[in-house]
Amino acid sequence: MKKVINFLLVAVLALSLASCAKMQAKHQMHALESLTEKVEKNGDSFTKQDWAEVSQEYDEICAKMNQCEYTSEQMQEIGRLKGRFYAACTKKAINNAGGLLNGLMNTVGGAIDGFMDGMSGSDEQQEEDDAMLRSLESIFE
Repeated sequence: MKKVINFLLVAVLALSLASCAKMQAKHQMHALESLTEKVEKNGDSFTKQDWAEVSQEYDEICAKMNQCEYTSEQMQEIGRLKGRFYAACTKKAINNAGGLLNGLMNTVGGAIDGFMDGMSGSDEQQEEDDAMLRSLESIFE
């Protein structure tokens, strides 16, 4: 009788641990989904400190996720959530850098125009260069 009770106790304990693992996996997936939605909705207003906190929270969630086992459907959902998270982070970074990038492109464009103007010289210089070429040509005729 003691063996049966011990066996049942071990079986119940094993089932409860398996259930806790499944609950932990679902909890981590929910945490990732919440973080992703937070970045998608509020990322435009994040400061550098906010981004550092989001990055740390993401790393913690991923570390906890690595301790769980998932079904193939759950793995697909995790991949989808990570993709949304990366897309939201990238989109916000591009939007924030857009002003800087636009200014940089304008500066580079102006520098190229100035360089080309400097290389072509003035009209007077061009006339002097043409006159010199004509005089050199006349020497060899």
